[in-house]
Amino acid sequence: MAWLTLGCALLDLAGRRWFVRIASAREWVTLSHDDLIALGRASHFIQNLGALFGLITLTSTLTGFLHPAAPVPTPQRVGLAGFAGVFLPTVFLSTILPVERTTPIVVLVACGAASFLAVLFALGALRWSAPPALRLGAIALAFAAFFGFAATVFLTLSRLVLWDVGYALGMTFRQIGEVAWLLSLLAFVLTSWPRQRPRSVQLGVLVGCALATAAMLWGLGAMHRRASPQLFSDLAYGASHLDLALESHPVLYLGAFATLFTFGLAGLGASVASRRHSAAGLIFLVCAGYAPTTPLTLLFQSLGVAFIARAMVGEAMQRGQATLQPLHELDAELEAAPEVPSGPSDAEPTTH
Repeated sequence: MAWLTLGCALLDLAGRRWFVRIASAREWVTLSHDDLIALGRASHFIQNLGALFGLITLTSTLTGFLHPAAPVPTPQRVGLAGFAGVFLPTVFLSTILPVERTTPIVVLVACGAASFLAVLFALGALRWSAPPALRLGAIALAFAAFFGFAATVFLTLSRLVLWDVGYALGMTFRQIGEVAWLLSLLAFVLTSWPRQRPRSVQLGVLVGCALATAAMLWGLGAMHRRASPQLFSDLAYGASHLDLALESHPVLYLGAFATLFTFGLAGLGASVASRRHSAAGLIFLVCAGYAPTTPLTLLFQSLGVAFIARAMVGEAMQRGQATLQPLHELDAELEAAPEVPSGPSDAEPTTH
């Protein structure tokens, strides 16, 4: 189920938030009105399918952390139970109900619950033994979630009551959160790279990632030359929800974003489960974007946070400092990833 959810997240990012916007702009793709309607229905179907798979995956993951055998203290377990009781029904109802029923209050409640989950799991970084980059990434992610939620609150209030000071505070919080979010992505790339694979395999993966990044940079450059600055900025914002330096250096900015994402995909082929969890969390966070405000993207953010927490617990399990029996099924599912031919260096994986 985790792999199906991951596939739906990638399709949502590439389809609804990128290709559908390009097709609707009619500057590169010319489609009829009926084709656009069919495309919108297909993206809506993928969105609902991703929400269904995501709810099942998140419920299964949280259930493992709530189990008495999990290395989670009681106060944190109570907080996770409260999050699940608020967030999961909210996302489920927002998915099945019409868009008009998703009021600003519902969005703020869901954003607050998702931010609370990130902060709650970041506290585990102080308790679980994990690589420094992974722990710092989890803490940076908590700061990004907190400042992103604070920015959403202040910006929403400023629009409702025309509060100029609230708008300035909201934009300041948003920029701080964006920097923290990008730093967390960089940390998760470092902790998801398949370092336990043979050097020949790592070299091949590195070359493939470099070629894929170069292709994306070439495509972004071509689009930037042909599109109006406003259209390209709208496309870039729709893909990442980031606007820091987007107007001045959109191609370089998105190029760095694409590079992190491409190298994160390479982590799915790691031989260690904790690194695959870190890579899956990174991809979910990229698909969610910064400070998400829709039910589906909030769900992807929560999944990303949960998988990062699972990666930290996995590192602690390897070091013999924690046991997490209820999540062995999730390990088994991620173990079903396609195997990459490896050599004798895979026999005794080490943690860095």
